[in-house]
Amino acid sequence: MNNLLEFTINAHGGIDTWKKFENISAKLVTGGVLWPMKRQSGIIDTVNVTSDTKKNLRPTTLLLRKTGIPLLKLDV
Repeated sequence: MNNLLEFTINAHGGIDTWKKFENISAKLVTGGVLWPMKRQSGIIDTVNVTSDTKKNLRPTTLLLRKTGIPLLKLDV
C-alpha cells in the first residue's frame, strides 16, 4: 500500500473499518456554464452515485436525470 493510500485509510478509521462497509454513496452537485450554453440547464445538476466496496464494478450507462437519455455508455 502506498503512503498516501495508507494515510487516507488510517485517517478514516483504518482498513478494518473500511471492510465493514458494503457500499458507498455520494450525491454529486455540479455547476458551470457548459450546459446552460447548450440550452440544457439543469440536465445533470445532481447525480447520485453508489459503488460496491467489495466488487470491482463499472457503470455501463449514466442516464440523464430529466430525459433518461444515455449520457455515457461503456463497453464492459
